[in-house]
Amino acid sequence: MAQTKVSALPLKLISSGFGSTDTLVCVVTLPFYQSLIVLFIIPQPSYFLPFMQTLLVGSNNAHKVQEMKEILETRGLVQILVPNDVVNFPDEIAETGSTLEENAYIKAMAIYENTLQTCLADDTGLEVDALQGAPGVFTARYAGEHATYADNRAKLLAALKDIPENKRTARFRTVICYRDDLRTLFAEGVCEGSIATEERGDAGFGYDSIFIPHGYSQTFAELSAEEKHRISHRGLALRHFEEILRGLE
Repeated sequence: MAQTKVSALPLKLISSGFGSTDTLVCVVTLPFYQSLIVLFIIPQPSYFLPFMQTLLVGSNNAHKVQEMKEILETRGLVQILVPNDVVNFPDEIAETGSTLEENAYIKAMAIYENTLQTCLADDTGLEVDALQGAPGVFTARYAGEHATYADNRAKLLAALKDIPENKRTARFRTVICYRDDLRTLFAEGVCEGSIATEERGDAGFGYDSIFIPHGYSQTFAELSAEEKHRISHRGLALRHFEEILRGLE
């Protein structure tokens, strides 16, 4: 008497945008019929970049939000949320940490607890060797609590006015903190360079017009957005973040 036989081969498929899926491929041999191949698709929760469906970029700095959104949208995420897309986004978050890691964590936790959205926050510091690593965690408020970008750049150029070009080495360091229902993760990106003797270029924001990345003669503000994103501290941190999440899959 003919017997029904079933053999199964589990596979792992990746479905862009909707998470990974466990797929069971069954070869079914029925009496008096040819073998049939049946696919059972079993969707799994979507936790990992680029398979998560949404990610909130958490910052009240519109320039930073736009830059992070531009970078992340090239990395395959389905939807990037910004503060205006959600309710209860905190108006102000006190950056009371003594390190970039602490400040990034403070911001990510405050955003997650208020919005209940999977989110990502960062803190960035400009470290100038001739100033013993300053402005560091005070980068955004180097010239005062309510200083403008221009105020900060002017103070930094004044502080370095007697420093020769070969002693003006510096780096941008970005620390990212990611928070979801299951985990808190950190990633870092560093861009080495130097401080120009005067402002150059009209693009970008912050210290971009006086920061020259290593290997370039132009400042960040003289580069295209695509080129800056490719080499910048923030772009490197986000790519490092993606690698960490992929490793957790």
